Amino acid sequence: FMDRAVWGSEDSDCADDKEKAENAGKCPSSCQRDIDCLIASCSDCAVVDVVCDEKIDTAAYPQLAGQATDEDGNNRTYSDLDLADVPAEKKLQAPYGDSGLFDTMNLWGPE
Repeated sequence: FMDRAVWGSEDSDCADDKEKAENAGKCPSSCQRDIDCLIASCSDCAVVDVVCDEKIDTAAYPQLAGQATDEDGNNRTYSDLDLADVPAEKKLQAPYGDSGLFDTMNLWGPE
């Protein structure tokens, strides 16, 4: 896995291809292959924090009373809070999955 994390493995041409003038501003196909391999390697192990999207319950969590509304007085949800402030019962870690990782990796992919 780590041998492909940055510019591919030893048998990859990505490191060289990315420097070529004709590849300026785009992701060469050799790098795209490395990205596909990275996605395949990570799809089962990557996780994401998922936070409950319900209104903050200040009766159950009085310590959040100061964060339960925004500047305009609108109710906030647990997902509006910093992750560290969200009660453990209102968050979990879930598999990021192929689609989430693919979306992230495509930030660096061809347009």
